[in-house]
Amino acid sequence: MTNDMETLLARRKQFLGPGLRQFYDFPFRPVRGEGVWLYDEAGRAYLDAYNNVPHVGHAHPDVVAALSRQAAKLNTNTRYLDQTIVDYADRLQGTLPDGLDVCLFVCTGSEANDLAWRLARAFTSGDGLIAMLWHEEVFSVAWSYRATRPHTLANVGDSGELITRILEVCGAVVFRGGSSRRKSRQREYVLVEMVRHMRETRRVVYGVTVDGSNGPYHVVKPGALFIARKCGKPVVLVRTWAKRNLHLPTWDRMAIPLPFNQIRQYLLGPYSVPEDGADPERFETFRRELEVRLVELAQASTRWPT
Repeated sequence: MTNDMETLLARRKQFLGPGLRQFYDFPFRPVRGEGVWLYDEAGRAYLDAYNNVPHVGHAHPDVVAALSRQAAKLNTNTRYLDQTIVDYADRLQGTLPDGLDVCLFVCTGSEANDLAWRLARAFTSGDGLIAMLWHEEVFSVAWSYRATRPHTLANVGDSGELITRILEVCGAVVFRGGSSRRKSRQREYVLVEMVRHMRETRRVVYGVTVDGSNGPYHVVKPGALFIARKCGKPVVLVRTWAKRNLHLPTWDRMAIPLPFNQIRQYLLGPYSVPEDGADPERFETFRRELEVRLVELAQASTRWPT
């Protein structure tokens, strides 16, 4: 490490605080970006598959021109009346499914996730909820919602072991004993344990892949709604989907987002299990209603404007 780098690190800790972490043990100091590349002081190029802008590229001329035009004209905030942001929200809503009709603009994905959970909690006056999603998006959603430290469920097989490790890297609390091809006492036990945990622990957010670990594909199993009814907690429907994915040859064609991508995050709800949800017929009607909405949300997420 050069003397200049050590000096900059020391000043960084002094003026920005020691808690501001870096991505790499050896400090990476890019000085410019172009397209999908970042360059250091020596002119070495690094392929950028992580940063927040690689789907349009660094220093994209159209983006630079738009920023320059706006900065030269007006730089203010949303507390004032402005037509541009209203027109932008109107265009965005034209690409979204029914029910998503208000735009709240934030700066980062983590901020968006945090705001979504806060809105759901405020609306329900509760401190816990159950998020329902499809198994095919588990790789995307685990990282996207890591800031919420979700609690979730994984099966006891080999695939469940792999998924558990990924989830734990993302900060999740994982219960083992998800659905299987046969009736399992372990599965019944773990649902009871998850109910107990939610009742005794504050601010629990369960993220449940509701078509299980073996399908059928896009069929909502009752476990998540069972927990919601027993604990009196709201349910939200979640979708995290990239524009371009690699699909594995599994029953759900599990999606792995490719680099230089665009990702959309959806959250619908909250929904409450009906007061008469203990009645099997009413519970099944509610399950089917949410299944239809979650399927429609998945279909809408694959339609990207050209």
